[in-house]
Amino acid sequence: MSDSVFPVYEWDDPDKYELLAWVKASERRVDILTSLADAPKNTNDFADQWGVELETVRYHLNQLQQGGPEGDAPALVQILTPDRQQYRLYGLTEDGAKVAEML
Repeated sequence: MSDSVFPVYEWDDPDKYELLAWVKASERRVDILTSLADAPKNTNDFADQWGVELETVRYHLNQLQQGGPEGDAPALVQILTPDRQQYRLYGLTEDGAKVAEML
C-alpha cells in the first residue's frame, strides 16, 4: 500500500478557494493576474495582447478591482497611478499576489 501524497495549501479559508475558482473560470482574469505578477501593465498592453477593445479590458480589470461580480471578495488588482488620466498602470494587491501564486 503506497502512501498518498496530498497537496498542502496555505489557505484554510474556503472563501479563498471560491475566489480562486472564480478567477480560474475566466482566461482573461487568469491572464491579468499572471501578467501583473510579472510587472505592472496598462489597459493597452492587455488590449493589444488579446486583440480586443479597451472596454473589454476595463470590464475585467474593474471586476478584479471591485472584488468580483458581487463585490464581496477582496480586490485583487489596484491602480498604481490613480492621478493619471491616461496610461494608468495596474498592479496586484496583496490578495491578488496570493491568488496569482496559486494559478
